[in-house]
Amino acid sequence: MDNFKKDIPIPAELDRVVADGMKQVKRIHERRVVRKSLGMAAGMLLFCGGFVVWGCHNPVLASQIPIIGNIFKQNEDKMTYSGDYSEKAQVLDKAEALEDGYVYTASDQDYTFTAEEIYCDGEAVYLGLTLKNENGLGKMQAYPVNISGSEAEVKAAYEAAERGEGERMQEVTVWGLTAQIGDTSVVIPDAEIEGTQTAEDTFEGVVRISLADAGIGAADAGIGAADGVSDADGSHTSDRFDVRITITSLSYADEDLLERARENYEEHVLRDEDGNELYNEDGSVQMDDSYEYISDKRSAEGKWELFLPVSVDAGEHHTYEINDSAGGYGIASVAVTATEIRVESILPPLYADREELLAAKRAFLEEVGENDAELTDAWVDEYVSLAMFGDYGIAVFDQNGERIEQKQSVETAQGLSTSLPVAGREITELHIYVGEDAIGCAKETDEQDMAERALYHVDVPLP
Repeated sequence: MDNFKKDIPIPAELDRVVADGMKQVKRIHERRVVRKSLGMAAGMLLFCGGFVVWGCHNPVLASQIPIIGNIFKQNEDKMTYSGDYSEKAQVLDKAEALEDGYVYTASDQDYTFTAEEIYCDGEAVYLGLTLKNENGLGKMQAYPVNISGSEAEVKAAYEAAERGEGERMQEVTVWGLTAQIGDTSVVIPDAEIEGTQTAEDTFEGVVRISLADAGIGAADAGIGAADGVSDADGSHTSDRFDVRITITSLSYADEDLLERARENYEEHVLRDEDGNELYNEDGSVQMDDSYEYISDKRSAEGKWELFLPVSVDAGEHHTYEINDSAGGYGIASVAVTATEIRVESILPPLYADREELLAAKRAFLEEVGENDAELTDAWVDEYVSLAMFGDYGIAVFDQNGERIEQKQSVETAQGLSTSLPVAGREITELHIYVGEDAIGCAKETDEQDMAERALYHVDVPLP
């Protein structure tokens, strides 16, 4: 999405965009990335010239030869974290995979995932995937790209997308994606593959796996300081690691199913004499007794497992150590790549120590009727997650006072780790604020207003 200027009213649709994009900053406390060590009760958790001539005589076969960097090339400008990945990505050679023990293709439930390209800038792994279904994918719903403006303009953008107009993307959500690096495994509840349906049976897209959000650092990935992950100036140097990716379910919106769902809804929704929908006390829409829900999504459950080599790009990652706070609020560090900014904030904890946190977890289990005496403190400490900090958030502006939009924010041991897409803009300085009301901070477009209510502020010049 384009950045909203401060003289443009924030549309109601932004709440949906923030919810879908950021996964709501307030959901930090609910959507914690689960990090665990292997063996810890995992079951409890979730040829160029010749080719030209040959291709002319064999156009069908030639069309099946993958174009290097093609998936990134067709999607990189439209992705949330846009960038020139096609110039840097590593093309995954399937012949080499057999020799080295890697797995680039996985099939189950008529769906086949194939890893085609991969790139890592030290903050995240970007994986270019092909998804095929031998029986066809249907007509995947498309969404508008870079929407902004008034509520009416946002609505018009979606209506245009439905008509096949404007710049659009499609999306596949993979539920419970697990990325295993070394002895560390992370579960991402709802990873999104942003891309394009290129044929009736084929979707090509890119999924982003954040290493920082996962709590995976250099040591976890098997990249130690002795191997030169960071230079003295904070710039990462080249290194590599392997990642095992497991997908257990997928879903995507289908336009034909969407139309059926709409027709079904209109047929059974209850309205007053003026045609307005009637609502129940809980806020849900009233439907007649014969109503049966029809989903607008195609979905499948199975197991797709890929094992891939990852090379970290040498000069793309720069870390600026701040380590400053006032009154318990501050900034620990800022990491910058060509596509992303990550801010590590410092916040006052809700609990004084581990014992106080453990007691709160026990109280929570008691409240929901699950405080089984057989549950050990170690189990409760490992598998029960509570909010560690109050309702605080950050707001980040560039040298021109324009807001840099947030995408994700998760809790860390000392505060929040917040990711902001660069989106192709030239940034020479960051103005970072910490304040109360996480959602309010994320949506703030006026730097002066944010400065007046901030609990902490720091400016970070970028070379």
